[in-house]
Amino acid sequence: MVKNTVKVDELVRSGKLSPFSPIYLTCCRLGVKWLPYVNGCIYGPTPGITETLDVFLTCMEFDSMLDLFCGSGALSKLAYLRGVREIVAVDMYTESAVKNIGKISNIRVVRADALTFRDGCYDLLVADPPEKLIKTFIKNLSKISRMYKHVALVWLGPYSKVSRYRSFFTSKKNYKIIEVWGDAIMVTWKRNSKREVEKALASVQQYI
Repeated sequence: MVKNTVKVDELVRSGKLSPFSPIYLTCCRLGVKWLPYVNGCIYGPTPGITETLDVFLTCMEFDSMLDLFCGSGALSKLAYLRGVREIVAVDMYTESAVKNIGKISNIRVVRADALTFRDGCYDLLVADPPEKLIKTFIKNLSKISRMYKHVALVWLGPYSKVSRYRSFFTSKKNYKIIEVWGDAIMVTWKRNSKREVEKALASVQQYI
């Protein structure tokens, strides 16, 4: 059987993860004990998308959230702790998320391809795709926009490389790409949420 999950503590003991790294500190804070381990790569919550999500959850009220490329389930757990009542977490490799989320009934883990998942419409959408899938994901933004009512947050990789994606947004309105802890985060919103989003964006910039 192929192993698709690894204990966070094992990563620290083996020297593959620093106990002072943002990923480890986030895992400790959210009670995440397992991380996806796929094809020799470890996937953990990036600091930029984690902090951006936290600020938006603090500044705005959301009843539901879709977590695409949920990985460890860390962002879903963060949303649950911030009071979101209905959360759907989607990934092809769900072993870590299932273990970390446990019996939290508010979070439903779905094993599916996050690139093609089109089930439902949620107040908030958050996506933390592997870097190699970012381009494919943002090519489908027009279809993805039907899946959220207010705001979507998307990790676009290191901010130093974000120029490679800007051509995809030339015709798009109601979006902004921000830098948070070296990460590029795309924030896009529906017109009815503009005022609240502007306040949240101001708060994000205040924290970093």
